[in-house]
Amino acid sequence: MRYVAVPKQGGMGWDMKMGLDLCHGRFIGIIDGDDQYPMESIFSCFAKIKSDGVDFVKTYRVYRSDGLYRNIISRVYNVALIALWGAANRSV
Repeated sequence: MRYVAVPKQGGMGWDMKMGLDLCHGRFIGIIDGDDQYPMESIFSCFAKIKSDGVDFVKTYRVYRSDGLYRNIISRVYNVALIALWGAANRSV
């Protein structure tokens, strides 16, 4: 496992692209830094990948402590992902 820290130069899209550009290997995990998603939960995602033989696991938080604007953006993002990749097993 490797950790990389670089000074922030953009929004979440920049962060995601920078992180993915630096990644290599068979499994890549991404967790937001807002402490709403426990880091230990990455193990349940890995278990899902291994047990079901899937290539991609996308999670969501049932209980959030975000404001209205963030909730709207999150819902749009989730609808877009479901539209692009379907609503495969969402039990993780």
